[in-house]
Amino acid sequence: MKASRLFLFLICLIAPAAASAQTVTCSSDDMGKHFCRANTSRGVQMIRQRSGSPCTQGYSWGYDGGGIWVDHGCRADFSLGGGGGYGGGISPQDAMRLCKNTAGQRLPQVPLAYISVYRGTDTGNGSYMINFRAQPPNNRVSSGFCIIARNGQLQNFQFDAGSGPYNGGGGKPGRISPQVAMQSCKSQVSVWAPRVPLAYIYVNQANLVGGGGYMVPFQTRPPGMPGSNGFCNVSQAGQVEVWSGGRRVR
Repeated sequence: MKASRLFLFLICLIAPAAASAQTVTCSSDDMGKHFCRANTSRGVQMIRQRSGSPCTQGYSWGYDGGGIWVDHGCRADFSLGGGGGYGGGISPQDAMRLCKNTAGQRLPQVPLAYISVYRGTDTGNGSYMINFRAQPPNNRVSSGFCIIARNGQLQNFQFDAGSGPYNGGGGKPGRISPQVAMQSCKSQVSVWAPRVPLAYIYVNQANLVGGGGYMVPFQTRPPGMPGSNGFCNVSQAGQVEVWSGGRRVR
């Protein structure tokens, strides 16, 4: 008799928990990024993959305070209140995988096998800092970093100055692309103006000039501080001169 009462008591405890579990299906059928609104306050866990494309947390699915996102063809069922994996967010391993895949997308000429990633010091707000280095057989080295939030969102991706893809994806060694010229300019302006966060340094389209280099106009507009205007001269080898107010400042 006592055993049956105990059994009924346990059933009463388990039933509400099971009843409270909710399942959401979210799909990226067109290979693009889609968002499904859901209450994710108690975490999210993938319970069934429905797509042929892989569903990897941090790369093709993740979540934030407003719901679940899927990308790259992932289609799956998700359980709300599933604990959310690594402390309510993605693991360091998934963050490194996301950074490596992103670097592979930005460097289409480099096979993933030649891209290595390692975890740096986490940022002040708890996001992951992941460093990457790409060294294909032709010895053209590219490096940089990713900032990835614990919910799996890529917050920043940046090549180191003078690093990155070739011009047009297959130019001569040492010839940087306009995108890398813009990134190099932004990095050097931040060195010249260390009190201005990168988010408030704006660079415009790189313009090709004589000698194969680029001129990159920039503006700094930090809140509550005076702004500045200028331009960078970026050589085809990635060397940067910063000019502002009619004079070279770096």
